[in-house]
Amino acid sequence: FQAEDGIRDLVRSRGLGDVYKRQGQGRSEGILGNRSISIPSLNFYLRFSTFFEVFFHSARDEFVMATMDATTYLINDSPVRDLVDSEKLGLIGHSMGSIVVTETAAFDKRIDAVVALSQGSILYVNDIAVPIQFQAGCFDITFSIPIASLCYKNANPPKELITMQWGTHIGFTAAFGKYCLCPPWQKDLCLRYATGWFDYFLKNKPEAYENITTDTDHLSKIFQSRYNFGQGEHFLE
Repeated sequence: FQAEDGIRDLVRSRGLGDVYKRQGQGRSEGILGNRSISIPSLNFYLRFSTFFEVFFHSARDEFVMATMDATTYLINDSPVRDLVDSEKLGLIGHSMGSIVVTETAAFDKRIDAVVALSQGSILYVNDIAVPIQFQAGCFDITFSIPIASLCYKNANPPKELITMQWGTHIGFTAAFGKYCLCPPWQKDLCLRYATGWFDYFLKNKPEAYENITTDTDHLSKIFQSRYNFGQGEHFLE
């Protein structure tokens, strides 16, 4: 079994024996090939087989292994490794990516903070021992509000739940550019709270505390945003 120092003490290996023997493969063709459509002017790319493959890859923990592999490459071999503080690593993911980053953080002790957009791993969130923030849009058709709320409830502090008025699933991405079906404030709110989370818990910037604990005009008034940093639950005001 070959493993990096940060992985060796995982609760269970999850089949990671040869992860670090494999180098990045660049272009992945998946199971059904790389048939896709791309519209660069709309920041849109779709590989048709994704919807069929995602459950297969997830069940085999391949997304988590790939994230750990990428982290190892980033801090050890990448061209920007000298710019990376390996003692302060954060993960952020959207949709399936948010499930992956929460699950990865539960097992990879190198991760120091997490932001999950739209979703989260309900099964593993209780095993995460680092600060985690969940963001969800009230008009997200993937049920992100109940999923993110349940993840927040089961997570250990420090933790935060950010809920956005009229926020949509695609609104957390750059897809479709100015034609995105999302409120104009969603991306700015996402960046404000996600950046603030990393600034406060990774960079130890005290001024970021106000950014992540203060309400704005476009947070949901029905599903209230809240946080618990270890001193009890508080609503953003």
